[in-house]
Amino acid sequence: MYLAKITTNTFYQFIGKFFSSLGFFYITFLISRNWDNPSFVLGEFSLVFINIAILFTISDFGSSSFFPKIFLGKDSVIKNSFLGVLVLRLSLAFTFIFLHFVFLQFSNYPPHIISLIKIGYLTVIFYSVYSSFLIVAQSKENYLPVALSQGISFILLFALSSFSAVFLNLSLLIFIYFASFGVSALFLTFYFNKFVNLKAPILIPSSYLLAILPLGTSLFFSTLMNSADRIMLSLINPHSAINSLGIYSLSYKIFEIILLVPFFITNSIYPSLINTYQISKTEFKLSLLKLIKVMILLWFLICILTTVFGYFAISTIWGKDMLASFYPLVILAIGSLAFFISLPLYFTSVIIGKQNKLPLIYFAGMIINVLLNLIFIPKFSYIACAFVTIITEVIIALLLFLNNYSSLKE
Repeated sequence: MYLAKITTNTFYQFIGKFFSSLGFFYITFLISRNWDNPSFVLGEFSLVFINIAILFTISDFGSSSFFPKIFLGKDSVIKNSFLGVLVLRLSLAFTFIFLHFVFLQFSNYPPHIISLIKIGYLTVIFYSVYSSFLIVAQSKENYLPVALSQGISFILLFALSSFSAVFLNLSLLIFIYFASFGVSALFLTFYFNKFVNLKAPILIPSSYLLAILPLGTSLFFSTLMNSADRIMLSLINPHSAINSLGIYSLSYKIFEIILLVPFFITNSIYPSLINTYQISKTEFKLSLLKLIKVMILLWFLICILTTVFGYFAISTIWGKDMLASFYPLVILAIGSLAFFISLPLYFTSVIIGKQNKLPLIYFAGMIINVLLNLIFIPKFSYIACAFVTIITEVIIALLLFLNNYSSLKE
């Protein structure tokens, strides 16, 4: 029963993320096939997107990990507490948008890039609504509407972006891409509206806020850690580094697709792991060990596929101008084993109540990542970014293991 549910939920999540990622890749395809200098234009697109993507992640502030644990199987709690979660998510989004706006005033980004990033702020609001209803989907273990929302969003994105590409207007293309997020948010709002009470009092217990604080802080540091390389690559010299950013961003986006495998599997099995831990710690440890073994096997298979077919795929889809993306991709793929292992260990920390040390772990990772990138990016560019990413995640995986070890050995 659990296996069937996990398989189904993983499939629907994969389909949903497939469509959302396909949207990103279709935009990069249009750029590579229509613009004369695709790596530079893709670099500008990536610079705008990475700034918005950072806000997507940090505005979550750990709520996607915490609230499903509280809401799981409790329909009345979901119904009456959802509005408080939605208000919390929107408040976080507006807070981080304001902080990012202040950052932009001191950045050396070109004016047109700053204008496009400001347009993207509306997308952060869309995403906060979307991810709030996603918590309901997680709690009810119903991911079909999530996949449908992404599919509808991609169809509209495909049609509008294909038409707009003939004008060779990057601003219009980015606006259409950002607007597609609003379609997904609107769909989930209509679908899950019947499961929530939007007229309930806005109540968020202080205990909930205290509980998500370490998760949110660790997510904030983790996001900065994972995004520092591309931000620093662009800030060193935005005009000369923009080509390198375009090349590395393509390889990193493909790498993120690889990481969807451990994320979706862990996310789907998360409710089951919570139940198993509450019933038997011994069974929980056995389930965790099986999960990690599956992760290692999947990493091995994906690593081989990426190494063997990556060069051909990049050349065929994005053209020879983007072939340099293959080399950092191979580095990231081989080193992704650390990510495949660290993700289950992260969720384990949440389940067993060891999340209080997560901020320190990810703060240490962020500091190491920034320092190594400062040292090596000026000399080795995006190749340094790839190596530093893997080195940092190996350290994170080790620290997560040590954080959980004392509780798991009992």
